[in-house]
Amino acid sequence: PYTTLFRSIACLLHSKYDSSKSSTYVANGTKYSIQYGSGSCSGFMSSDKVTVGGLTVASQGFAEVTKEPGVAFIAAHFDGILGLGFKSIAVTGAVPWWYHAVDQQLVQEPVFAFYLNRKAGGDGELLLGGVDEAHYTGAFHYVPLTNETYWEFAMDGVAVGVDKYCAGGCHAIADSGTSLLAGPKEAVTLINAAIGAVGVFDGECKQVIEEYGPEIIDKVLTKLSPLQIC
Repeated sequence: PYTTLFRSIACLLHSKYDSSKSSTYVANGTKYSIQYGSGSCSGFMSSDKVTVGGLTVASQGFAEVTKEPGVAFIAAHFDGILGLGFKSIAVTGAVPWWYHAVDQQLVQEPVFAFYLNRKAGGDGELLLGGVDEAHYTGAFHYVPLTNETYWEFAMDGVAVGVDKYCAGGCHAIADSGTSLLAGPKEAVTLINAAIGAVGVFDGECKQVIEEYGPEIIDKVLTKLSPLQIC
């Protein structure tokens, strides 16, 4: 049916995990569902060896995605998500990969760091077990967490030019899993207007059509009848 094909577009356009080709796969089968800020997904849990940056965690529980409605994951250039948040928000209570990497002493320090390259087309970096001194000068400034769910901290305020928002302070999270800047609707609406930002859905939809239009037509729309498309 149409709904099944629509939910499978992202899978058709990305690399996929095949448990039948793994000798270390262990079935779990627990069903799950996750709602993100710009999309959702659902499927079932499994367990296998998971290697990231040359570091291998054995018997890692992870989610196999079978449904991804919406355009968010169609446009994405990644094939999966590695959660680096706290276990307290893990769906089904699965222990995150980073917890295992630290507990099994696969890293020198219980620290991970991101370098975001400001140059268009330049490479960024995720370093596991420390920081890369080539990407910064001076010393880091640390702030205390206000919650062990996301990497949440207190923010005094934010400003665009002379216009200030978040009066009296608010909570913020450093979220490596998204390119979105999210916040209170009233404040974000004003900030978007000030910086000329494009809405999430409009921007993602345009990106999907520009990058994957021909492939979507070839792999998906050719399988539907005119009635299903319309």
